[in-house]
Amino acid sequence: MANEYKMYIGGAWVDAKGGETFADYNPATGELWAQIPKGERADAKVAVDAAHNARTAWADTPHPQRAAYFLKVEGLRATHPSVAGFSFWQQVYDRPCCIKFPGILNYTPRGARRTA
Repeated sequence: MANEYKMYIGGAWVDAKGGETFADYNPATGELWAQIPKGERADAKVAVDAAHNARTAWADTPHPQRAAYFLKVEGLRATHPSVAGFSFWQQVYDRPCCIKFPGILNYTPRGARRTA
């Protein structure tokens, strides 16, 4: 059975507004591994609006606390590599032309801890 995922928007896990999903297949095996919400323009607008509304609180968050969030995300990515977003980004950043995402997440917070 395939994993079913939702989108994380504005602090909540939600389905696509249209209710549709699309099948995502493991490229190595060809097996269906997930049903992903088929987000559309309306979903993107809600996500952008939520990010816009959160920007002031994020900007007011002290740098060491922001760094701690990134360390937490990096820890989750390392311990849960099959989570949809993490496996997607791993595939994107495993290409030779890209900066390694985990390295960026790991470097910035550790540097922040030294300066805090």
